[in-house]
Amino acid sequence: RTHAGPDPFANFPIMSHGNGSVSSANRNFLSVYKALEELWDAAEATEAAQGWRYNWVLVLRDDADWLRDFDLEAVIRSSSGVLKHADVYTLACDARTPPMHPSETCDHVMLLSRSHAPLLGRYYSQTVLAGAPDACRVQVNT
Repeated sequence: RTHAGPDPFANFPIMSHGNGSVSSANRNFLSVYKALEELWDAAEATEAAQGWRYNWVLVLRDDADWLRDFDLEAVIRSSSGVLKHADVYTLACDARTPPMHPSETCDHVMLLSRSHAPLLGRYYSQTVLAGAPDACRVQVNT
């Protein structure tokens, strides 16, 4: 499906599962990823100014709730099963009604290897504004 014009609200319509309108859901969705891109710009500027690059990038939404301690180093050094070669880690947010669809990803907390961090850091400009919703599809191996 192609989208006409540069209006991201028209380019990336999403369904609202809440009480608000689709327009409000789109605005909220886009504001999250627009702000994230501004933070990504600042992170890359810091890397350039310091002369080094981060190894990992942790993206934490402001509405994420921590229910217990989180050991970041344990996730990174994990070498068992599927985690051995992962470049992106997300939470399993299965405790909700309705349950998550297998193709859904919880975006409240995401840990990305630096080489894959631009996937999220440039999501707004490279996917939403570019009018390329098909670029949002990511193959997930289970």
